[in-house]
Amino acid sequence: MTALTLLLLLGAFVLVNCVQRDSMTKEELTELFNSPVRTAERVVRAKQNMPDSARSYPFTHSGVRVTMEDGNQYLIHNVPKLGPVVTPVENMSNRWRVKKRETLNVDGHATLGQIRAAAGTEYRPLKNNCHGASKRMMKETRRRMGDRKERKASRKRSG
Repeated sequence: MTALTLLLLLGAFVLVNCVQRDSMTKEELTELFNSPVRTAERVVRAKQNMPDSARSYPFTHSGVRVTMEDGNQYLIHNVPKLGPVVTPVENMSNRWRVKKRETLNVDGHATLGQIRAAAGTEYRPLKNNCHGASKRMMKETRRRMGDRKERKASRKRSG
C-alpha cells in the first residue's frame, strides 16, 4: 500500500466520521476522492467569535474550496481534534472569502484526494494548522498542474 493510498483511506475515514457518516458508501467516497477537480480556491474567514474585519493570522481560519468536474463543491480544511476534513460547501458559512490571486484552474490535473493528502494527517497548532495545510494544498495543486503540462510537452517532443 502506497503512502498516497494510505492518506486517501485516512481522508475517507475522516470524511465518513466527521461529515458524511450516513450518506456516502465507501465506494462513493473512493469515487469522490478519485474525481478530477476543475478549480481550487484558497478561502479564509474570521475565526468564530471574531469580527469579519479580522483578516490575518491568528484571527482567521483558512481552507481550500474545490469545484469538481460535475460542478459539486467541497471545502477541505484542517481543524483541531479532527485534522483535515472534506465537507460539502453547503456546510460553509457565508463568512468565507476567496484569497486574492489564490484561484487555480486545475482542469482535471489533480483529484480531490491528491489535494486533500497535501494537508497532512492531523492538526498541530504550530506545525500543521489550517493556514499551513491550505498553502500546501495549493502548492501541491500547482505542482500537479505543472507535472501534467510538462508530461504533455515531453510527449510532443518525443512523439
